[in-house]
Amino acid sequence: MAIPLPFQVRSKPIATRYASAVLAALVALLLRQMLSPWLGTDSPYPTLWAAVVFSAWYCGVGPSVVTTLIGFLGVWYWFLPPSRSFMLQHRRNDVSGMVTFLALSGFIIALGKATRRSNARSERSEFRFRRLIESNIIPVICGTKERIIEANDVFLNMIGYSRDDLVAGRLDWTKMTPPEHLPKDTHALEQLGTQGFCTPFEKEYIKRDGSRVPILVGATALNSSSQEWLAFVLDLSDLKRVEAELHTSHEELEQKVEERTQALTASLATLESEVEAGKRKSSYECCRLACLAFRMKSVAILPATCTTVPGKL
Repeated sequence: MAIPLPFQVRSKPIATRYASAVLAALVALLLRQMLSPWLGTDSPYPTLWAAVVFSAWYCGVGPSVVTTLIGFLGVWYWFLPPSRSFMLQHRRNDVSGMVTFLALSGFIIALGKATRRSNARSERSEFRFRRLIESNIIPVICGTKERIIEANDVFLNMIGYSRDDLVAGRLDWTKMTPPEHLPKDTHALEQLGTQGFCTPFEKEYIKRDGSRVPILVGATALNSSSQEWLAFVLDLSDLKRVEAELHTSHEELEQKVEERTQALTASLATLESEVEAGKRKSSYECCRLACLAFRMKSVAILPATCTTVPGKL
């Protein structure tokens, strides 16, 4: 279902707009008739200007053209001499006045159309801005160089302030900002003045209870002088908590790896010591066995030598 938009002005019925235009022209002519003793025949159009402006601004192009034509014909018939006829006594001056009236009326009608379009665009932009703020999807604020002048509920809940505090003008963003973050704000204001927007940056706000909330801020200027700006404010508390948990887990993992490395190094040193000891023990056993073999060989040779010698004698 299409949502009715506030900038889609529920236009008056076309008949009502045309009726209003005709009525404006008739009232202008009647008023001109009442002022005739003072205005005479030299200024027949003053009251018609007001009727044309009214129709151009509030009734639309078609109705304002009707007002112009009725006023034009009414002045020609009633107020240009000779009265109550479409003859012209002072043809040159009267025609010049008519052309001027029609030309200026056309300009007023065109200006009124442009103004209505501009107002429609402004209302459309304001509606979108309001929908963004009131939707409470993300915290959105509007501020000046001194304080926050507009904010949605999600932002107020984030910093712990109420709407009464906002209306009372107690949301001074410079006081809500820790001193170490003020240089970032100064740089952001300079960017707003030079390029109309600032690069998103991280900072902190001091909540009403004195605690701090980490945020990401991006802003754009609402006018050429950058006296007012619109900003989104993202709460980074969850992100910072996850980062802290990841950092803690990383440190714990590094500690465990270091402890395991130290244990493996100690085990390797012990193993190397045992291998070295085993090598020394093996060398000793080899030497002992060699000596034992030598002794056994000596014992085996000695009896043979003893039996041979007496035979020779």
